[in-house]
Amino acid sequence: MDILKTFGIPTVTLNQFPPEMLLLNQYTESSDVWSTAVVIWEIMAAGNPPFPVDKEVRFGEEAVTPSVPWPEKYLQIKDKILFDCWNHNCSLRPSIHHLRGTFVAIFEKLIADSSYEIPIPTTYLPMRAPDIAQPTYAEQIYHAGM
Repeated sequence: MDILKTFGIPTVTLNQFPPEMLLLNQYTESSDVWSTAVVIWEIMAAGNPPFPVDKEVRFGEEAVTPSVPWPEKYLQIKDKILFDCWNHNCSLRPSIHHLRGTFVAIFEKLIADSSYEIPIPTTYLPMRAPDIAQPTYAEQIYHAGM
């Protein structure tokens, strides 16, 4: 019979699991809201997580929500509801439908305002044809045989 040994459980951060999952082994729709907010944050912050990765939460420890600065380039879509998703009291988190509705409303407003320009990450490279067309493998073989 296999027995789960708690000392064998690796430490994780709040970027991976909400506190009720880590500390109480409870997973609900509110936990999905926490995780969705983490994903939204990572998209806006070019992959940087909202919670420090060096602050590990161990089972049985009290999890403390850090203060998270909003990415400066996204000030136009700043909304308190994202931070509400990280409330340690699950019942005080917004629903996933409320979170979605809030961001849809923000983006619809931004689309109507044509002065808003979406920042392009520095890692973006546009796809385009190469400056000099390279011969295909078949063309190389054909010309090599002549």
